[in-house]
Amino acid sequence: SNIAADSGYDDSNTFEIQVMNGYSFSQKTEQQTIQINEAGATPNRGQRSFNTKLNPVDWSFGTYLRPQLIAAAAAKTASEVTGTAGVATFTHASAHGFVNGDVVTIAGATPSGFNRTVPVNVSSSTVFTYLVAATATGTATGTITATKGARVTCVEKYLWNALVGTLDVYDLTNTTPAWVEAAGSATLSMSQSDAHTLAPFALVFKVDNTYYKVAGAACNQAEISFGLDAISMINWTGFGTTVAEVSDTAGLAELATIAGADTTANFITNKLSTLRLYAGLNSTAGTAYTLPITGGSLTVANNLTYLTPEILGTVNNTIGYFSGTRAVSGNMTAYLRTGAGNFTGQLLADILATSATDPETKFDMIIEVGGGANATRVDLQLPAVMLQVPTIDIQDVVSTTINFTAQKSTGSNFDLDATPNEMSVAYFSA
Repeated sequence: SNIAADSGYDDSNTFEIQVMNGYSFSQKTEQQTIQINEAGATPNRGQRSFNTKLNPVDWSFGTYLRPQLIAAAAAKTASEVTGTAGVATFTHASAHGFVNGDVVTIAGATPSGFNRTVPVNVSSSTVFTYLVAATATGTATGTITATKGARVTCVEKYLWNALVGTLDVYDLTNTTPAWVEAAGSATLSMSQSDAHTLAPFALVFKVDNTYYKVAGAACNQAEISFGLDAISMINWTGFGTTVAEVSDTAGLAELATIAGADTTANFITNKLSTLRLYAGLNSTAGTAYTLPITGGSLTVANNLTYLTPEILGTVNNTIGYFSGTRAVSGNMTAYLRTGAGNFTGQLLADILATSATDPETKFDMIIEVGGGANATRVDLQLPAVMLQVPTIDIQDVVSTTINFTAQKSTGSNFDLDATPNEMSVAYFSA
């Protein structure tokens, strides 16, 4: 949910995400124990303990990567549209049938700044709002037509946005959102993520018939694993300021009516995944290596630090957090293959040839989860990675592990001052 209050939940701000077995959320206290140690025939051997601090909430769960194609829909005609440069409102006499994030083409409004193709934020079954071009002036009124185009989406977009975004997915003041949905693909950018705090949200866990809310939540890490005979998934971990049972009567009634998760989205099998690796940064023109992978993982970490005061005589509670170094790293495993062709053996030889003198190894990497030739997949694009010297594991079939670290870059150079561009994510769905 993107609201902090105890009530006010609805389908525009609270969304169900299906998670896997093994999820957890907990909050621990720190204690100080005072002990005494006396001499004599009957010494007092007691002790006193005091709660001194309530640590941040730890939460974790796993989700599958599930791209989904939302089909186009018939046009709707509105009775009026009002607004100025910034946000406009679409009012329809009956239910318009749009949902949050639908990419809608607005036509027929004046001035021209109101005619746009934009994602919408649904506030009711008959009203939605959309972003108006900054160049628009005045107020537009009259009859308009809104047409929904096809778009690619996924349920886990809220978590991706929480990991690297600063504003809510459907905040219309965000002109450059981290998550963007379009007909061909949905994409995630890291361009917002150089910030002290990221998109605020809360997690509500339903355990049996009881709701528990983790307030002040933040996403600390996402790990994508590439087990060969597994369904593609992400492990999400993070923190929160407090966890409490939801007891507000209005809030409980509202949570019970939230729409269930869409279960029609696609699954992706790891065994179809492919890896493309090129020598050089931000370019697929360099030497291309053929590396069929057997496993691996990719981790995006925010290294969050939560702040808790230390006042005597009270239980100190967490007051917030700051982000630390953003780290994008991982590893790939593959068989060591030599011979004609740029296989893992050639990659190892090329890295070893310069490892004693060159402090940087520069590669462009694209991990195609689900296979680059398939219409349903997720591409993890890392245009500037540094590879360590691959390690060798001597087994019945010799294998190698390739560790990598993604970094900011500009052109053909690593660039610490660049806008965050270590990784982008693209969802495709047929």
